[in-house]
Amino acid sequence: MNSQYQHAYCQVSGTPFEQGVQQGQELSDAIRRNLASVHRKLEQEKVDLQAYQAFVNQNLRFFQEQRPEMYEELQGIAQGSGLPLDDILLLNIPAYSLCESFRHITQECSMLCVRGQAAADGCTYIIKNRDMGMPMEQALVRHIYPDGQEIIEVGGAGILTYPAVGINSHGLAVTTTGFWTEKDPTRIDRVEEADIFLNVRVLLSSCRTAAQAVEFCRTAPRMNGLNVIAADPTEAYVIEMTSDEIIETMRPEELPDKARMDLTAILRDADLVKFAKATPEAEQNEADYLKAYYFVEETKPVEEEAPAEEESPKQN
Repeated sequence: MNSQYQHAYCQVSGTPFEQGVQQGQELSDAIRRNLASVHRKLEQEKVDLQAYQAFVNQNLRFFQEQRPEMYEELQGIAQGSGLPLDDILLLNIPAYSLCESFRHITQECSMLCVRGQAAADGCTYIIKNRDMGMPMEQALVRHIYPDGQEIIEVGGAGILTYPAVGINSHGLAVTTTGFWTEKDPTRIDRVEEADIFLNVRVLLSSCRTAAQAVEFCRTAPRMNGLNVIAADPTEAYVIEMTSDEIIETMRPEELPDKARMDLTAILRDADLVKFAKATPEAEQNEADYLKAYYFVEETKPVEEEAPAEEESPKQN
């Protein structure tokens, strides 16, 4: 196995600080390799480390005031791993995502939600691959809290603030993908009042359903937009987030057979273009356009016509 992409698992319980200590002890080697990866990135980018550290310190004040339990957990990770707290903060306040090269990445990870008739067993699945601008070892961490609640997260070892995917005891699962666009630049002016990304841990701690996750996203303080999938056993939402607003859509569980087949064909062709750099023929483009048109026509909500008002009988 490539040492840059090893995976680890640990189960933690107790107070936030105790959970952090357990993670630090279990994942120490992976955390150190992730930290080295960040340092290499900063060196390659020739980042002004003094200005960078000032940004981290400013955002830390928000974190200490608004995320005190997570801050305690980070202190525990530092103690358990034997690393300075500043190094753990470097991983968890990802100002390296503001490096110049990241601003030119228009698409990062890919994600997919499969449910209802689209799944052979009728279950709901969230699928994600993690493409990042640097090697980052992933870890699956199962958090067991004193009140009996649990959260399972997969993310970079030693990182709490932006896991790749997570699920809580209520069956709410969430995953995200980054996007970068000049039309919605990072809100650096919010450094003392917001997370850099949507804080999935806080979402999973606060919400029980996908609908509640949508409402959480409306007001969650963040400096960047994200694409989000939130799903529970009964419904799923795809959420497009800018730094200020969201657009949420819900895919009907039951699709007509033809619509489902057309959508599958469109997505397959799109993947070939995106990942295999395929160049479709003009006829194929036209066929996909027609499939997309009829898919929208077949699945859009039916507008009910308002009943015509009856004319009042005229009185002589």
